[in-house]
Amino acid sequence: MLRRQPPSRNTYRWPASIKTGDGSGTECELLKQAKGLLGVCQMVFYEDRRAQTKEFCGDTSAFTKGTFRNRTAIRIVMKAYGPSIENFSTVQQVLAALRDAISGHRALLGRDVVHRDISPNNVLLGPPDAEEGERGALIDLDIALRLKAPFALIRADHNMGTRMFHSLMVLRTCQFAEEKISAHDYLDDLESFFWVFAYLVLTYKSDGKRAPKNYFQNDLRSWGQDPLEALMSKFVFLDDESLDWEIEALMDEGWRYPCAELFSKFRAYMNTLANKKRRLVFESDCTTEDGFPNRFSSLLENVDEHYDYILGLFDDALKRVKEPPQPVPDSHSVSTSHTSSVVSPATVPDQLLPIPPQKSSPSSSSDASSSALPSTPPQPSSLAPSSTPSRSPKRRFDDAELDDFGTDSKRACPSSRRGPLRVVFDPTLQVINSVYEYCIRWL
Repeated sequence: MLRRQPPSRNTYRWPASIKTGDGSGTECELLKQAKGLLGVCQMVFYEDRRAQTKEFCGDTSAFTKGTFRNRTAIRIVMKAYGPSIENFSTVQQVLAALRDAISGHRALLGRDVVHRDISPNNVLLGPPDAEEGERGALIDLDIALRLKAPFALIRADHNMGTRMFHSLMVLRTCQFAEEKISAHDYLDDLESFFWVFAYLVLTYKSDGKRAPKNYFQNDLRSWGQDPLEALMSKFVFLDDESLDWEIEALMDEGWRYPCAELFSKFRAYMNTLANKKRRLVFESDCTTEDGFPNRFSSLLENVDEHYDYILGLFDDALKRVKEPPQPVPDSHSVSTSHTSSVVSPATVPDQLLPIPPQKSSPSSSSDASSSALPSTPPQPSSLAPSSTPSRSPKRRFDDAELDDFGTDSKRACPSSRRGPLRVVFDPTLQVINSVYEYCIRWL
């Protein structure tokens, strides 16, 4: 039987050691380069060249040249960390570990190394009460590459790494001719971090126990199957505009308040980058001096912008973890800054002021107080899973005459009362009030 990949890397590492200078190297060499970086596993000791696969291949003359790569077994002793991120027990653990692993990935990139195999098994939890930067760590650099530009001069390959967490562009290599395939770059790894986060949210409860079965878990299984099937499933997952509300409805309650906004914005950001990459594949023919595809250089230049945005999302979510649970705020709800644009009673034209109701009215002092703006902003309403975003700020107004009839905002107005609406000093309602008065006169 022919295996194109080693059966396991849990105990023994078999990184490629190729003499063609493509940027790869043994894991211990890359870990030396990562010495002192927070968020990346630290090597204590290593034993190199314990064995090589060419010693066990037998006669390979019948195979095409390049079918086999010689791999070298090494032994690495690294600093002790916690278990993989799937063994979390709190939301804060997940967010902190992912945040510091992404920061470690950025630090690796600063030393010209791209990881290429982001998965839950390769993100470890930090020790309890760890400081920022050590709450999570990236391990397993056995297929990492050294960079000679913003990318490594070796083409992306859907057969390398963990397919379930591959980016869309890496999966698309199953469709492209070799000359169309660009390198695996750091944006592919950032997208893989999103797929890891989505996997954890949909598969586990916020306390680390398995979540009840849901229909999205069928999609998760397809992510690890045939690359074309995984590509189509992930494309829909990223591009579906209504998916945020479906995910919020399905995710465990403990995830919802701290992570709903993180999930939505992280997904939207990676979808934007994936769409730009897909367009550049066909619009850009940029190459390096060696003729290597360099189509994504315009995106890869903004390194700090990409990392700062994503790390900021995790920092915001970590702040919300420490707050008491609240309804998820509606991003389209009105903010307190909108009150500055409300027109005061003195500036409203007389012809737009409604006529007072016919029944006896309160004293002039109470009239003045009733027309004043509320002293506190409206509270955000609880999130409805199937709600649709509005193009304008949402406001909730009480019916007229609440001073006389209590606080029941759903009370129907008696048919006999055909007076104009009570004034609400808002620019958007001035025209409505005047039109309402005009229509009443013809009834």
